[in-house]
Amino acid sequence: MNQKNNIRFHWMHRYSWGTYIPGLVEMSKTLEENNVYSVLLPYGHGGVEYFFFVRDLINATKNIKFMFALRAYMQTPEYAEKLFKTAYIWQSIEFRSSTNRLALNLVAGNLSKEEEAFVVENMAGDPSFMDTHDKRVQYTKSWLEKFVGLCKEHKPELYMVGSSDTTVDIANEYSDYLIITERALNHDLVSKIKDTGIVLAIDPLIRENPDDLNSAEYFTEINNRTHLIKGSMEEVISQIKKISEEFGIYDFMIHTDQKDISQILQLVKIMSQK
Repeated sequence: MNQKNNIRFHWMHRYSWGTYIPGLVEMSKTLEENNVYSVLLPYGHGGVEYFFFVRDLINATKNIKFMFALRAYMQTPEYAEKLFKTAYIWQSIEFRSSTNRLALNLVAGNLSKEEEAFVVENMAGDPSFMDTHDKRVQYTKSWLEKFVGLCKEHKPELYMVGSSDTTVDIANEYSDYLIITERALNHDLVSKIKDTGIVLAIDPLIRENPDDLNSAEYFTEINNRTHLIKGSMEEVISQIKKISEEFGIYDFMIHTDQKDISQILQLVKIMSQK
C-alpha cells in the first residue's frame, strides 16, 4: 500500500494511443514524464494481450508500472504465476534490480451481457462455474488464494475493482488495492475497506473559464455525462485534496475519454511532485 501517504496517480489506457507497441510506448513515456505511477492495460474478449509487450514497454521507460488486467476464468493461477515469475526474473537479470514494475488487476465479476455470452459460448469446458456474476466473484476468491500461495518474492502488486460486499471482503484478504468509482464513494463503503488500499477512479474536467465546462470533446457519445470533479485547476486540486483528507485516499486513477488531456496531465504532474 501507499505507505508515504503521498498522492499518486494511476491511468487507464486510452485507445486513442492505440493497442500496439508504437502507441503504447508513446503513451507510457508521456505518462511517466507527468509522474503517473502506473497504467492499467485492460482486458477485453476482442482485444490484444498486452502482456506480450512487457519487454518493449519496460525497456522504453524507467519507473512507471504496468498493471495488467486478467479475469480469473481465462487462465489457471499456476499459469498466471508462471507469467509474472518469468517477467520478474527477466527484470532482475536485465536491470539487476529487485523492483517489480508489473502489477495485476484481477477482474472479479463484471462482464457485459455481450462478453458473458461470448465467453460462455467459447469456453472449452463446463462454463457453469462462471456463467453468473456471483459465481465469477466466488471463483475469483479461490483463484486468488491459489495465486498468492504460489507467488513468493515475485508477487506483483494486486488490484481488484468493485464495491460489492463480497468483492470488498476478497480485496481485504488478498489484494493490495481496491479500485472504486467516484459514484460508489461514501463513508460506509470506505469503513469496510480495512486491510487494503483504495484507488479512486476519477474523470476530472478542468476549465479555467466556468463558461467552458460544457465545451469538452469526447471520443464516445454518452447521454447525460457528468463530471463530479470539475472547475479551474486550483478548484480541481482543492477538490481532490478534500477527498484525500476526508476519506484517507491517496491513490487516484484517471479514467477519461476526453480528447484533450493536457490539463489533466498537468494536474497529475503538479499533485504528484515529490
